[in-house]
Amino acid sequence: MTKATASKPSKAKAASAAATLPKTTDVNWIAVSLALFLLGAALLGSARRSTCAYTLPG
Repeated sequence: MTKATASKPSKAKAASAAATLPKTTDVNWIAVSLALFLLGAALLGSARRSTCAYTLPG
């Protein structure tokens, strides 16, 4: 076995390990989506609790 053939599996293993990790941009999008979801849920919850905010005058 030569050194060239022995080094190939380690490169493939490193590439497969890097492929399973999420990219930084993916993590950022997940964080932004979660933050917007929580903000929307908080706004909906506060709007449902305050009934005078949505009553029509008259």
